[in-house]
Amino acid sequence: DMASTTLNISNIRLVNVPSNYDMEILSSLVSGVELYGPKDEIEELSADEKLSNIFGVPRYTPLIHIVRVRLAEGRPAGYDYAYLVKRYVGNIDFYQEDLENGSLYNLLNTKANIFFDVIDEKFRAVGCPDNVARLLDILPDEPVLSIKRTSSDQLGRIIEYCENYQRSDIFYTHTQYSRKQQDSVSTLSCNKIMGCIYGAALGDMFGTMARA
Repeated sequence: DMASTTLNISNIRLVNVPSNYDMEILSSLVSGVELYGPKDEIEELSADEKLSNIFGVPRYTPLIHIVRVRLAEGRPAGYDYAYLVKRYVGNIDFYQEDLENGSLYNLLNTKANIFFDVIDEKFRAVGCPDNVARLLDILPDEPVLSIKRTSSDQLGRIIEYCENYQRSDIFYTHTQYSRKQQDSVSTLSCNKIMGCIYGAALGDMFGTMARA
């Protein structure tokens, strides 16, 4: 099943022009460009053994399955398989939502009051499967990033499980780590202060008993 979207593209520029070609951009703005691609797929299914273990729910638990091709600057950048436990998000009619242009997480926030406290992601470089390569407009077995993600809410329930393929020439991630030393120093200082107070109190108590 195919869908289309219309884009207005600005700041068009030339890249990778062969040295023996003389090329010129006559207009850096194009309006009304229509792109065709696969529609988002939404279906209800039952959890198999793999998914029941991931979610920690019984087999055959109803799930919502959403498949989307993600675009970046008008180009297919990622192919996402998302699974959601239906009873956690049952008040959302996904068939009526604009998942092509909207954010799934914002939808869960606003309509199901679900906020993710813990997100666990595993990245791995793999050769792109044939069926996914066709949708991402790349060659089969071309290197892509495979990302498997679980997202848990405030109650520790796994709400979402995703299996994604991201084009390695478009996708990137930036991770920053920091160690907060001040917290441990403050805790250590507090422990020392409390130790002095308890020590002084015990000393006074034993001194009083000795005098008695």
